[in-house]
Amino acid sequence: MNISISKNTSYDVQTILNSIKSNICLLDEEGNIEYVNTLWLSFAKDNNAEIEKVSKGYNYLEVCDNAKGSDKDTAKQVAAGIRSVINGEKEEFEIEYPCHSPSIERWYLARVAPYSDLKNTTKRKVVISHDNITERKKAERDFINLVENSPDMVVRHDTTSKLIYANSVIEKELGISKDFLIGKTYDEAYQKLKGEIDINDHLYQQFKKKTNLIKQSAQTKEGQEVYYELMGKHLHSRIVPEVDENGKVNTILVITRDVTKQKQDEKKLHQTKNLLEGLFESIQDGISVLNFDLSIRYTNKTIKTWYESDLPLEGKKCYQAYHKREVPCDPCPSIKCLQTGKVEVEEINVQTDIGEMWIELYSYPLFEEGYDEPTGVVEFVRDITDKKQTEERVRYLSFHDTLTGLYNRTYFEEEFKRIDVDRQYPISIIIADIDGLKLVNDEHGHDAGDTLIIEAANLLKSVCRREDIIARWGGDEFVILLPKTDSKTVEDIAGRIISEQMKTNNTQISLSVGVATKENNKQTKEQVFKKADKNMYKHKQNRKKRKPD
Repeated sequence: MNISISKNTSYDVQTILNSIKSNICLLDEEGNIEYVNTLWLSFAKDNNAEIEKVSKGYNYLEVCDNAKGSDKDTAKQVAAGIRSVINGEKEEFEIEYPCHSPSIERWYLARVAPYSDLKNTTKRKVVISHDNITERKKAERDFINLVENSPDMVVRHDTTSKLIYANSVIEKELGISKDFLIGKTYDEAYQKLKGEIDINDHLYQQFKKKTNLIKQSAQTKEGQEVYYELMGKHLHSRIVPEVDENGKVNTILVITRDVTKQKQDEKKLHQTKNLLEGLFESIQDGISVLNFDLSIRYTNKTIKTWYESDLPLEGKKCYQAYHKREVPCDPCPSIKCLQTGKVEVEEINVQTDIGEMWIELYSYPLFEEGYDEPTGVVEFVRDITDKKQTEERVRYLSFHDTLTGLYNRTYFEEEFKRIDVDRQYPISIIIADIDGLKLVNDEHGHDAGDTLIIEAANLLKSVCRREDIIARWGGDEFVILLPKTDSKTVEDIAGRIISEQMKTNNTQISLSVGVATKENNKQTKEQVFKKADKNMYKHKQNRKKRKPD
C-alpha cells in the first residue's frame, strides 16, 4: 500500500480515510498517531481499548510496547513490525492475531505499509490497517479439520508451487514428513530426498510434471487431473486453483488419493474379463451357466458341440437338454450347490452327440451384485472318458493276469480274506500245476508255452462254476477258490479237470491237481494251502509212476 499526500492537496484527509472500509491509522516517523478513521475508533471501542490511547496525538508504538495480558506478545510483534517498516528494513509487514471476547470469536489481519509526504527523511510514515478476518479463519479452521480427517492427501501451494500446507495423511502414505515438504517446491524436495532415500529419475519426472500442472493452473485458473506413480503407489491428483474475490489465484489446492488398490482391482478385473472371454471361447472343457431355475443362460463352444442336435440350448432346462429328463436329476449337484452356496463335484455318465461319455461336473455358485445367496450356477464340465477307461484298465490289470485273463494272485488273496467267514464255509481250494511246461518252453519256444498256459486256463474255466474264482498263481500254477463247497464236491470238480485234459499244438495238457477244504475258522489259510499243495505233488508223483518208459 503506497499513499502519497501533498501539502498542496486541498482535499480533506479525514474524509478520505472515513470512506475506506478498513480500520485505518496513519503514524508519523516516530510512531505518533496522525489520523484514524471512524472504523478504527469503532474497532478500538469494540475491543475495550482506551480510546484516547489509540487516537490522534498518541504514540502507538508505546501503546503496543506497554500492552499487558494475553495480547502482550502479539502487541510487541506489531510494534517490531511497525518499526521495521518505519526504518526501511521492510517494505511491508502483516500479522494475523486473535482478538476474542468472552462470547465472540474474532480474528484480525494487521498490515503495515509506508506512505510518504514531500519531506525526504531517513524514516518513513506508515499506514496501519486492521481487517476482520474472522470468517476466513473459521473457514480455514473448518478446512483444516476436514482435510486432517480426510483419507486423501491434501496440500496447498502458492503460485510458485511451494507447499504452504500439507495434512498428516501425506506422512502415512508417502513416509515423508510434512514439515520437510512445507516451504519447498517439488524440485527442492526431490533434491533433498535424493540424498536421503533411494529415489530415481522417474520420480523426479513425476514431481516435475506435477509442478508444471500447478503453475499452469495458477495461470489459467482451470483445474487439472493427473494419474501418476509415486514410491510404488498409484495416485490420482485433482489440482484446484483457489481464486480470491478479485479473480486472482493466490493458492492452489491439490487433493491426492491413493488409487493403488483401485488400479490393481481394475487391472485384475480387466485380466479376469479377458481370461473369461478367452476361456469361454477356446477352452476344451465345457462351460454352462445356469439360472436359479436351472434354465441354461449360456454355453460355450464345447458344450454346443456335445449337444449339437439340441441347439439352441439357451432357455432349456439343463436336465432336459443334457440328460433327456423331464424332472431334475436326483441327486443333482447344481441344486445342492444352490442350496449350500458351495462347490459341488460329481462324476456322471452321459449320452451326447459324440457318444457315451464320462464327465467330471464342477458346480460353482454364481453370486451377483446385490445378492447374498447364489443366483445361478456355473457348471464346469470335463470329459474324463479316457481317464475312466484308463482307470478301469489299470484296475483290471491290477487284479488280472495279462496272458490268460484270469484273476491274479493279488485278487485271489483279497477275495480269500473277504469270503473267509462262517456263512461261506466250507471253503475249498484246488491247486493245479501244468506238467512239463519248462520242457515245452525249451523244445518249442515260449510262444508254445504261453499257448499251453492259455489252453490250461480255458480248460479250468470250462469246468469250474460261475461262482468259483480261478487265479493264475505263478508261472505254471493255478489256484481255484470255491466258497460253500465241501470236500466231496471239490473232489468231483478236480476229477472233471483231470478228465477234460486235451492236446493243443501237438502238446498234451497235463495238469497235476490237489484239493483241500477249510471247514471252519480254526483252520488257517496256510494250513489249507499246504494240504492242497501236498495233494497236488502227490498226484504229480503218482502220474509220473504210471507214465510208461
